[in-house]
Amino acid sequence: MGCNILKCTCGKTRFFPQRYVIAILCLAGILVGYGHRVSLTLAITVMTNVSVSRSTSCPPRNATVAAKQNLSGGVIDWSNREQNLVLGAFYPGYLIGHLPVGILSDQYGGRWVFGIGLFISTVITLATHIVVIKFPYWATMILRNIMGLGQSVIYVAISTIYAKWIPKEERSIIGGFSFAANSLGMIFGNLITGMVINLAGNWPIAFYMWGILGIIWCVFFLIYGYSEPETSPVITDKEKEFLQENIVHGHRPKIPWLGFATDIGIWALVISEIGHDFTIFTLINNFPKYLSDVLQYDLGDNAILSSMPYVAQWVGGVIAGQVTDYLIKKKNYDVLLCRKVGSTLGIAVPSTFVLIAGYMGCNGTLVILMFTLYLLFKGVMYSAMKVNHLDMTIHFAGILMALSNGIGALTGYVSPEVISAVAPDNTLEQWLIVFWIVWAVAFACNLFYIFFARASRRKWDYSPEEMDQYEKDEQARKSEKEQKKLEKARRKEERKNKRNEAGPST
Repeated sequence: MGCNILKCTCGKTRFFPQRYVIAILCLAGILVGYGHRVSLTLAITVMTNVSVSRSTSCPPRNATVAAKQNLSGGVIDWSNREQNLVLGAFYPGYLIGHLPVGILSDQYGGRWVFGIGLFISTVITLATHIVVIKFPYWATMILRNIMGLGQSVIYVAISTIYAKWIPKEERSIIGGFSFAANSLGMIFGNLITGMVINLAGNWPIAFYMWGILGIIWCVFFLIYGYSEPETSPVITDKEKEFLQENIVHGHRPKIPWLGFATDIGIWALVISEIGHDFTIFTLINNFPKYLSDVLQYDLGDNAILSSMPYVAQWVGGVIAGQVTDYLIKKKNYDVLLCRKVGSTLGIAVPSTFVLIAGYMGCNGTLVILMFTLYLLFKGVMYSAMKVNHLDMTIHFAGILMALSNGIGALTGYVSPEVISAVAPDNTLEQWLIVFWIVWAVAFACNLFYIFFARASRRKWDYSPEEMDQYEKDEQARKSEKEQKKLEKARRKEERKNKRNEAGPST
């Protein structure tokens, strides 16, 4: 009897729920997507011209310049501003793609949307080396923009898939498990990219390696990934029945744009996403460059040190997901309270560690420690605000993720511009100002979320038939509440009358 893990079979026995297979495939997709995204972020520290302005705040730790000169693949003469523009070019495409992708995912399912989007990212990754060598920097900007368009599907399509596959009680733990996979992408993206470049002695190999991994993922996902349980040929009847009982289904209403625009809960989601994304994108885009250009680490050390903090993010995300699910399922904690606490731990607290890192100067050990603590707490976000939209809708999870994640992605373009303006010389003093800006944005956005977040299904999500039933249920609850109030008043009056009849005590 053969075993097939992806089909959850071992002989005639099913041993692993299909929804967890879907979650693992989604996790792998995020990992590969982030590998595509950050391969250039690390490679740019060794492929650009050594004459680019560098900070003199910290002394060189070893032969960083020599390491660049010994690598094959060509040297790119990009200024510091051009490098920042190339790194930030990913995000306009990422922003533009979100809303149409959200509509397509909710309308037609997330399977093909996810698969095609990551395939586009794969093709762009494979083409990066040739474009970087043969064309000016703006051509690479165009490539990165298209990659952003392709990767805009990732969280949106996964949200749509999870709305169909994952019961509410499991969303915190599954969300923490898979959405935090961006940290695994950063770990492998930085660590493996650095190791491969060093071992091969050339930087172009990183793009071809991640491109091949992208092709492998696309093949597996399009064979084994499905938009919903009803279309899966391998799910058991038992699991399908369980999901039908535990996931709310209903006729999909028209997209309630006015409802979205006037719902303060959605605005809280968007604002908190801005705070989260501004801090995380500042780190993703610039942490390897900070280690290289400010703290003066070479490629080998840079790859390891850039990866280490993301291990903490993965651990934080998984632990937070389990704790949140336990509190909601076993202890009956309020979902909204858990989301707000998680948001505070995942947005406000981490930004404080970033600020402290700015005061650590050239002490690389303490800087890495602060960034590790930053990402440990940042992992909590993936079982809090990142799954909050699933609390609010069963029909428009993709669109809500598109709105919040898409608008938040705009900060990925703003962040490099801020850094170029505030830290043009890459000095410690200039970067301290950047860290203060990160702290202020994070605290302000988290405060808005605390006051205005919502975690219940919204009225605009109901079909007319569901709304009729909802209003009847609401009326019944109000009547029951009024009856209890009247009954309480009646008993109070009876006790008062009895005391009056008994007369004064002697």
